[in-house]
Amino acid sequence: MKRTIEIDCPPELRNSPMLSQTEKLLRFRQIRRRNYRASLRLEGFAPSNQTHLDEQAPLLSPQDIENRIAQIKARYVG
Repeated sequence: MKRTIEIDCPPELRNSPMLSQTEKLLRFRQIRRRNYRASLRLEGFAPSNQTHLDEQAPLLSPQDIENRIAQIKARYVG
């Protein structure tokens, strides 16, 4: 018996051969939020319907991320 895996994906992305980097980041954030809320429910917490802070965070460019890592390293390494 052949099994298929159903992936929860927006309709506009279902027939797309590949996702762009931005689409991948947005999808990853969506799945991470959903998993975090599910883990809260499993632990007995009642997550609110308020917008998660991650939704409001801007997408950073690779250069911005490298600069931020360098700042953090400089603070701790000296």
